[in-house]
Amino acid sequence: MLKRGRYIGEIIDSLASLQQTVEFRTELGLTDLNKVCEDFFSQILSIAYGFQLENTNKDKPNYKGIDLVDKKQKTIVQITSRNDLEKIKESLQKASEVVKDGIIFSNEEKVNFIFFMINKKKNYRKDIPVPDNLIFHFENNIDAPNGIIDIPTLLQKIVILNDKDVQAIHQKFEDEFEAVQDFFSSRNEQEYLEKSVKISLIEIPGNAQFSDKNKEDFLLFLQANNNEATLDAFNGLIVKIEKLPIESRIAFRDFFIVLHDRLFEHLEDRFGYMRIKYNLFKLYAHDNFWTHFELLKANNLVQFSESSDENEHEIGIKSDAYYTLQDIWDYCNEKKYDFDSFMTQLKIVAK
Repeated sequence: MLKRGRYIGEIIDSLASLQQTVEFRTELGLTDLNKVCEDFFSQILSIAYGFQLENTNKDKPNYKGIDLVDKKQKTIVQITSRNDLEKIKESLQKASEVVKDGIIFSNEEKVNFIFFMINKKKNYRKDIPVPDNLIFHFENNIDAPNGIIDIPTLLQKIVILNDKDVQAIHQKFEDEFEAVQDFFSSRNEQEYLEKSVKISLIEIPGNAQFSDKNKEDFLLFLQANNNEATLDAFNGLIVKIEKLPIESRIAFRDFFIVLHDRLFEHLEDRFGYMRIKYNLFKLYAHDNFWTHFELLKANNLVQFSESSDENEHEIGIKSDAYYTLQDIWDYCNEKKYDFDSFMTQLKIVAK
């Protein structure tokens, strides 16, 4: 099938992006999932491994340690964003108790247990005891029906599937993956996002209001003071910011404020980004910034250049993004708007 390569490439890109988002969220302690995620991966795992998985919420909400079940193949699955050993041990114990209670299977049966992490596995000790009524091992298992399946393992499995199954999985991504992305994106959080406008209504100190009219004024401000290229740069920045969770957007805003407000006189425009000596910047940077830095870099918003001399390391914002933020800064000054509040409230329309 000629489209096979494209299908696999798009699946890999989607899952790799999701894994990266989950890793950042996990570092921030945001490890919750929802039924949309469980249902989506239930279908993907069923196609990839030949299961007939069902969400346990269908019969009884919140079985402890179990999210999906295939009664015919005596297989249970825990889906989680966590990849720590404690979570695995905890899930094994809870799943064992459910099996022992005979709620899903007769209590004398041994059941396959799959720990599916929307993340990448770590290296675990192999001497962790497994309950007698569960079949499980701590290795990645490309063939299942038990053990650990992480995102890289799932991708390895998908790559070797037949054309029909690859196409079926790709169709599931086409139809349902956006809902999964929405859950992991800040776009689904009402307190952070407005679905209708790119920049939502906010309260500005001094009882001024930023609304759709102000947004129009801002775009006119860009056109009047610069040119169409600047407007294109603004729209390009919006597209990049749309891919970021809210915490990373705030980190990016704070990075600009630190550079502009405290270190402006030290900035140099070079090699396509506004750069500053790393040693100088780290005196001001909040620890949380480094949690988000790789994601910002992956979206071509920031740059880090190493040198043989550690004192010559440089960090900065890509010039097109920096100049767009400078336009917003100038606009806020002219209108007496609070830049910090303005940037916190930069919102992206949900597609």
